[in-house]
Amino acid sequence: MKCPICTAKLIEVGPGARSCPNRHGLLVTAKVLKEAYAYVIKADITDTDEPDSPLARVIHCPNCMAQMMVIDYAGLGIMIDACFSCDSRWLDAGEMTKIMERTRRTGRLNPAQLLALEGLSSALRQSGAENEDD
Repeated sequence: MKCPICTAKLIEVGPGARSCPNRHGLLVTAKVLKEAYAYVIKADITDTDEPDSPLARVIHCPNCMAQMMVIDYAGLGIMIDACFSCDSRWLDAGEMTKIMERTRRTGRLNPAQLLALEGLSSALRQSGAENEDD
């Protein structure tokens, strides 16, 4: 599988998770995110005028090549790319960190769900796949 941004080969960083070696993002299965309480709200792609915005781009799923849709992760205002053909999710660089911060701050996850997210985040940090936003 290849990164939908730079086409580099994705590296496995944990069960159900592959990362771009150039730190463009992370491909996860819906199951991984469901364990962390993900529900989706389809976003209107016309809500932005920024050309580099994730809402303005079109990417294809590294797993099945279907066009991905932009969704709001768990209603937290963090827009991620979702494939509804194979249930993969693409998290751009820094989005896992944002998800962790916002879920801790809002207290919307139960302990088991938070543990699932923390495990994935820890695996990413150990592999160097997730970089912090500046």
